[in-house]
This record gives sequence, structure tokens and C-alpha cells, in this order.
Amino acid sequence: MTAMLRSRQFWISFAVTLAVCVAGLLVLRGQSDAAKAPAPVARATTVSSTPGPATVSTTRAASAASTTTSAASSTTTSDAAWVDPAALRASVARVAAASDAAVGVAVRPLGPGPSLTEGSLQVGTAWSTMKIPVILARYRLAESRHESTGDLLARVTAAITESDNAAVLSLFNDIVARLGGVVAASAYVQQGLRAAGDTDTVVNTIPPAGGFSTFGQTQWSLTDGLRFFRALADGCLAPEAGAQEILTLMGEITPSQRWGLGQARFTDASVRFKGGWGPDPSGRYLVRQFGVVRGPGGHGFVVGVIDQPADGSFASGISVLDRLADAVAHAANPASAPASASCGA
Repeated sequence: MTAMLRSRQFWISFAVTLAVCVAGLLVLRGQSDAAKAPAPVARATTVSSTPGPATVSTTRAASAASTTTSAASSTTTSDAAWVDPAALRASVARVAAASDAAVGVAVRPLGPGPSLTEGSLQVGTAWSTMKIPVILARYRLAESRHESTGDLLARVTAAITESDNAAVLSLFNDIVARLGGVVAASAYVQQGLRAAGDTDTVVNTIPPAGGFSTFGQTQWSLTDGLRFFRALADGCLAPEAGAQEILTLMGEITPSQRWGLGQARFTDASVRFKGGWGPDPSGRYLVRQFGVVRGPGGHGFVVGVIDQPADGSFASGISVLDRLADAVAHAANPASAPASASCGA
């Protein structure tokens, strides 16, 4: 009996000891798994409760940044809504690649807004586009001397609608005679460019070979030309009556010269323009135009196009200019362009 009791006590003691050991092992194992567990992954959570001060500050900062970014994008889109820069760039590049011509395009709204330019050719000989500043200068001279402008109209009409060289040279020579020479007359024409905000263009005074006019050889950039024609269209150049007569006649170009801007189809808009063309000393033609494209309500833009074709011919120059004008017509919407603003804007 004693032996049996001792044996029973032994097994009870053994069982208790074993249970204690197993419990200890389980505790150690639990601590080890916790140590090996990965740190919690941060997740984006939508919190519906009212945020604390720090959260409010962060939320407002993020909201402000988002609002600022959206406003900037909206402003950029709004400013360029009247013209698709990417479409214009691609179209001008295609024309240049297909024709192998040197080309350039520039557009600017009648209202506030910068010029947008495309193409490698941005400056060239003015040729007959400079007739418009000369004619405006002749009107200005007549007004300053209280002279009648009635006898000017026939010559002005021929110079603009037919690009008659003799007619505009006669008008320029009037200025030369009254002011005492070509240099003074050219400076007087240049004053009209300065009044339009063109501070760079210098009207040429050196007689060229070939019997061309001095002023027609002026180097005139597309962006500077846009400054002049925008000011003219917005009624910002004196004399007002003369400027309006010029704009009217720019809408009456003879059919044989209605290529380029004259043949392009602008949506719901009138197009008034003046072209210029001529050969360089090697005989290669440069062809160009400036125009005013006006939609309803004073909305619209000014445009300049220019090219020098690969073969140097006048006919090829016209063909390339047609395609450049079409590119502008497809990329720009005059009705969406900023409307005419106050002078100086």
C-alpha cells in the first residue's frame, strides 16, 4: 500500500511539473511570434469623424494646393481655349516637312493675351505688308496739316486692294516731299509702328537693287507685325478715320490675290489681310501675309504667315501659304478669342 501511494504521488508530481513546462514553452513561443510579426502597414483611411487640429491644418493645406493647381490649369486652358497650340504646332510641322520650305506662323488675340508662334521662319522682308503702315502715315500727315484726304482714296484703294506699287510709292513720296527726305519720311512711318508697341522694327532707308521701294525692304518679324495690326484693328492708331478706311479695303482684296488667308475658311468670321512677296538677290521668293480675323462681339485675333519655298518660286510660295493659313483656320476659333480690349492692354 505504501509503495502504491508513493507511486501515485510520483505521477501526480510528474504531471504537475510537465504542465508547468508546457505552459512556459507556450509563453516563450508567443513572445517569439510577436517579435517576428511585421510592423503594421499604413493605409489610406477615410475618417468620418471631425479631424483634430493637426488633421485640419494638413487637410486645408492639401485642399489649398489642389485649388491652386486647378486654378492654374484652368487659367492656362482658358487663355489658350481659342487656339489649340498642339494642333497648330503639328500642322505647321507637317507643312514644313511636306514642302521642305522655311515657314512661320504667329497668332495673337485682339484682346489681352500673348502671341503664339510656330515655325523656324519668324523674320523676313516686309515687302508689300509695309504698305499699310506707309498709308496710315500718309493719313496721319494729312490730318496733322489739316489737308483733305479725298484725293488720297484712289491711290490708297489701289495700293491695298491690288497691291499697286506705283500708288503706294506716290503716297510715300508725298511724305518725303513734306518732311524733307527718305530718312525723315521713314522715321515718320516708323512712329506708327512705335505707337502700336513695336519698339524694334527699323524702317529701311537704303535703296535696294532692282528698283524696289526702300520701306518694302524693312525686316519685319511676325510678332512685331501682329502688334501693329492688332492696334490697327482695335482702333488704337491715329487717325481713326484713316485706320477704318484701311481695314475696310483690306477686306476687298482683288480675287487674284485672295490666296493664303484669303482662301482659308475661318468659322463665323470676317478676314481682312494684306500680302507681300518678292525675290531675294538670288531670285528666291519670300511670300507673307498679315490679317485680322474677327468673329462676333469683337472677338478675334491677328495672324501672320510667312514662307520661303524650297524651289524659290512664287507659285510654290502661294501653295505653302495656303496650307499655313488652313492650319491656323483649323486650330483657332475667332469666336472664342479674347475680345478687343482698351488700347495699351
